[in-house]
Amino acid sequence: MKKFILALTALIISSGCAFAQKYRGLLDLSYSYSLPKSGYPDLEAYQRNFFGLSTSHGVQIKKFFVGAGLEGLTNLSDGVDIPVFADVRYDFFGRKTTNFFVGCKLGAYVYSWARAGSEKVTGLYFKPSIGVRFRLSPVVGINLALFYSPMNVKFPEMEWTGEEYREYSHETVFINRLGLSIGLDF
Repeated sequence: MKKFILALTALIISSGCAFAQKYRGLLDLSYSYSLPKSGYPDLEAYQRNFFGLSTSHGVQIKKFFVGAGLEGLTNLSDGVDIPVFADVRYDFFGRKTTNFFVGCKLGAYVYSWARAGSEKVTGLYFKPSIGVRFRLSPVVGINLALFYSPMNVKFPEMEWTGEEYREYSHETVFINRLGLSIGLDF
């Protein structure tokens, strides 16, 4: 029994070492613009420039990258939203000099801070992308990608239920964002 446990431990450690040799990290800066949504004048804060900084860390297994990460998103006027996500990416030509890829980040918004308590981002974080990677060295590359990212924004609304009594409800609005990111992978 001791030999079995020792062999199993050695197998787990050697598997971990094999994956550690294929570690890959990604760091991205992004810019996106929310497409206008008619009938919602309160969405002006989310219909301007939107900037993000994200990091993902995981393993490269042949042409697939699988990892996890987080991103900070802001429109520079109303606060910061932080999603946590799983990151999957497929490289079409492996680690060639120029390589095309498709990727998807999927997770949830775990934190949303807004000035004056107005807009809150909630729900699912979904960000598919398509791009190109330019190899700088065997382990470092620059990535350019186009992406789409929808978001739900929750707005509080005042309702009068009596003479002076106010009750707050929340309306959730779906916003579509298109963007461009530039990143570094290592």
